[in-house]
Amino acid sequence: MVESPVTFRRILKYNKKHLPAGSPKGGQFAPKDAMLTEFYNSTKANPFGGNEQVFMHENGGGFGAVSMSPDAGEDALLWLESIRAFGYGKGYGNYMLKKVTDMADKHGVTLKLVAIPYGDKPMTAAKLKAWYRKHGFVGTKYMVRKPVTAP
Repeated sequence: MVESPVTFRRILKYNKKHLPAGSPKGGQFAPKDAMLTEFYNSTKANPFGGNEQVFMHENGGGFGAVSMSPDAGEDALLWLESIRAFGYGKGYGNYMLKKVTDMADKHGVTLKLVAIPYGDKPMTAAKLKAWYRKHGFVGTKYMVRKPVTAP
């Protein structure tokens, strides 16, 4: 699990430097590494700790926080651990999930999650799964979203 953007950037730097030229990746980052790099560069570390990253407003406030981690065995799979909106009914959750799914599509990354309601005013499990389905996730226990390519 990635502890912070700084730690992750060190890992990426090390991996790129030590990746054999004849590797299956051809000296390139794995899709999940490229996506996580973009994710960390477009968000801010949560000042209250954890491995959440905050999507920011232009005015300096936050939309909410997202946490993702790479899958150890798959080059193009990321676990979406949490999405936490700062305010209910304002579309912040939709905004953040759209940003994440757009990045996943761009980098060819599959997203996987377990939909578990939490927070002060959690959705029911059925509503939460329906919300993820609206964003292209399928499944019951594990919800998965494969990257969508432009027509």
